[in-house]
Amino acid sequence: DTDNLMTLDMSGNLDVTGNVESDSVTIGVGSVAGTEKLRVNGTVLTLGGTEAIPAIGVGDTNTGIYAPTSGTLGWTVNGTQRLLLNSTGIDVTGTVTANDLTLGDASPTLNFNDSDIANLNHYITSASNANLYYAADSAAVATGKHVFTTQNVERFKISSTGIDVTGNVVADGLQIS
Repeated sequence: DTDNLMTLDMSGNLDVTGNVESDSVTIGVGSVAGTEKLRVNGTVLTLGGTEAIPAIGVGDTNTGIYAPTSGTLGWTVNGTQRLLLNSTGIDVTGTVTANDLTLGDASPTLNFNDSDIANLNHYITSASNANLYYAADSAAVATGKHVFTTQNVERFKISSTGIDVTGNVVADGLQIS
């Protein structure tokens, strides 16, 4: 079968054409440990791949890492891109779950890019129900109205007529002019 060919030249260069699949194949450069199937001392270059068929598969044929364009690296799960890295940053598709989020810069910014501009509702939540809820629909934003709530109670509202506060205001050295 000339579709699958493996050759080793006199200089120790291995050339593989086609697929090599086996639970017992061990390819090594240098020393290979007993449980390792591949160890490379140097650079491994894989070309391209897609969301549906990543260049490096992990667990199945449509989950892994691929390079959609030059200088860009993508991660795909079940054929759907979930993470994209490029020179401008990281693009995540789906939900990000983190124990901590730190925005570091001289002027850190947290942007809510909501596709539902008629109902701009953004939540910053915690497991202890000490939630901060920020809402501003497009009509309210146009009139300058922004509402902040905690535990589902409106606490602070900024509108074109001023600031409304529900509850107590505690401040050290408060000066109102």
